[in-house]
Amino acid sequence: MASEGEPVADVAQQARHERGQLLGRAGVVGAGTLASRVLGLARDMVLAALFDRDATDAWWVAFTIPNALRQLLGEGAVTSAVVPVLSEKLAHEGDGAYRWWLSSS
Repeated sequence: MASEGEPVADVAQQARHERGQLLGRAGVVGAGTLASRVLGLARDMVLAALFDRDATDAWWVAFTIPNALRQLLGEGAVTSAVVPVLSEKLAHEGDGAYRWWLSSS
């Protein structure tokens, strides 16, 4: 919001600048994701060309299990279970309920 001494035009210019920065950062993330996908495809094509089916199946299983665990534990399941519990504890017991954890980390 504009303060009393700051003209609205300056605020609008600042907002455009921040939107541009946000779009630039989103573009970097998108480009990184695209590069990751393309490199993964190249990796899979090289593996398929160099090894027989049994070796590639074993490789696939060896990398699928840890990735599945990461997806289950690291990308949402734990977060969606822990955050509501901690939020409720904070709402009922206040800041002191979790200060012990912050001081121990």
